[in-house]
Amino acid sequence: MEDERKPNAMWADEFGIVTGYMCLTDFECELGGASGGNCIHPSLEDFMKARPSCARECGIVEVKVYGVRVVQEPAEIER
Repeated sequence: MEDERKPNAMWADEFGIVTGYMCLTDFECELGGASGGNCIHPSLEDFMKARPSCARECGIVEVKVYGVRVVQEPAEIER
């Protein structure tokens, strides 16, 4: 097995964790199963601006995200 590389997010804290905000309904009902993925916003303000009706109708959850390992490196571009 090759050496695994842990990803390093630009906005992570000292523990490698990034805080974000997402739709509470998406978190409770779709996270891990939605084929198109789920959106995580970088701030509460960004969430409220992008999805004001969702905030009222569904609610908002704060999430913590950290990378475990890189499963595929980017492909090299041939020149």
